[in-house]
Amino acid sequence: MPSPEQPDSFHPARQAQENSAFGFSGRPAFSGRPEYPLLGEATMETPRIPDGADPSASSPGNPSTESTAFPQKVDPVHHARAASAIVPAKVGGNSVDPPDFSYDVQEIMAKTPHWLLRSGTTVIAAVLAIVLFLTWMIRYPDSITGTMEIAGANPAVDVVARQSGHIESLHVKEGDLVEKGQVLAVIESTIPAARVFSLKERLSALTPFLSDASKFELIEIEAEEQLGKLQTSYSQFLSDYIALREIFGDDYAERTVRLLSLQAEEQKKRISNLEGQIANADRTVQLARERYERMEKLLRRDTLSIAEYEEQENELLSVEAAKAEVVRAMNAERVSALDLEKQISDLRHQREVVVREGITKLQESLKQLLSGIDIWEEDYVLKAPVAGRVAFLDFWANTQFVAGASQVFVVAPESTSLVGRMEVKGKGVGKIQPGQPVQIRFSDYDYKEFGIVTGSVRNASIVPRKGGNHLVVVDLEFPLVTNFGREVPFKQAMQAEASIVTEDLRLIERIFYELRRAITDAAKPKGDPEPAAVKV
Repeated sequence: MPSPEQPDSFHPARQAQENSAFGFSGRPAFSGRPEYPLLGEATMETPRIPDGADPSASSPGNPSTESTAFPQKVDPVHHARAASAIVPAKVGGNSVDPPDFSYDVQEIMAKTPHWLLRSGTTVIAAVLAIVLFLTWMIRYPDSITGTMEIAGANPAVDVVARQSGHIESLHVKEGDLVEKGQVLAVIESTIPAARVFSLKERLSALTPFLSDASKFELIEIEAEEQLGKLQTSYSQFLSDYIALREIFGDDYAERTVRLLSLQAEEQKKRISNLEGQIANADRTVQLARERYERMEKLLRRDTLSIAEYEEQENELLSVEAAKAEVVRAMNAERVSALDLEKQISDLRHQREVVVREGITKLQESLKQLLSGIDIWEEDYVLKAPVAGRVAFLDFWANTQFVAGASQVFVVAPESTSLVGRMEVKGKGVGKIQPGQPVQIRFSDYDYKEFGIVTGSVRNASIVPRKGGNHLVVVDLEFPLVTNFGREVPFKQAMQAEASIVTEDLRLIERIFYELRRAITDAAKPKGDPEPAAVKV
């Protein structure tokens, strides 16, 4: 390093610069550098140019102009010297003219560039690459929202009262699992329900009799009172039932038929015996006729007397007469047998007619009575139309008054599959296709706590409903499990907010579409009139 006593040849030039730039002598107070160096601050070495030396010439003994023979350690307090030293100056004799740049410019040019200036291009390129990558990875789905009502594949069925009256008895509790046709409640009427139920149970034994008369059963039945509208039909049934029971209990015709059948059997035996006698008589007549013919030949030869011939002739006539008597007896027996068969047939026919008439009357009266009981049950007995769980509405206790056409119960069938009916309106309805995912948020269960349930589109209505809404049917799995793994209890007619994901776009695609739309809108002439609507 040069000795401290060596004169600073740039001091006059720098002083002149400061005086010209700021209008006063000395260093500016806002140079941007501390008066004293910070801890660990680096110093700057700059070549020192001796007085009278040519700054463009190389130092003696050094072939390179970049390596000077007079290196100097720049004082941090006076770091502006280095800035002024590296600025080209006009040299004239032993004096140096002031530099062309101001002190602030020289200070900036002398300062080491910030790391952002050195690596700015790389950083900006990396940031752009990350942004593009994120816009490619992030998906921004296009969705259509609407309200949804969820029910089972078999919807809940309302139980409605057909007649007005007080509830006589409730047969189920809230939430009970019931079978189809099970009695839920009975509405008070002029006929005691217990009496009607008992009568129907006894009549159930005669139900097979309606289709097969041979399955008639004797039941315990008696004259009933206080049957109201059923009294007339029940009285007719009771009369027909008693008549048919007496017909089946009367065995006179059967006993008579059995006796006549026995007589017919005896006659058949006698006829068979007579047939044997006739066969013997035929043989006897044949033998007598042969002897008579031989004697007739002998008489012609005069070898037999007339008396013997006449005797043989009388014998032949006698045998033939005996045969004829047997034939007459057999014919009489046959006629008698036919008469017996006719009597048996007539008795059986009469019996069948009486039984058939009695059965027909009883079947008709039984059908009429059962039909009356069914009508009474439809009016006053509330039954489950389907199997499922029963839910109470506005009635839950006995003696409550029920008006006609009032909804008393709801029976929800147990379902293994659920269906959501969603109403949507607005743009994008035409993009709904079967199989698209549907995200469902239940009104009764906060989706932030329980999560959302995913379904799929089954179909969408082609024609809008009233109000311009389109109906979309969504398939759901049972049980309802959210994306948080929580099961949502199913209830009939659950309300929810649903979103149909019609197109799963990436963020960069959506940005591209928005830019394209903006460019297209900007390219349209502003003066073009809107097309007139076509009236259909």
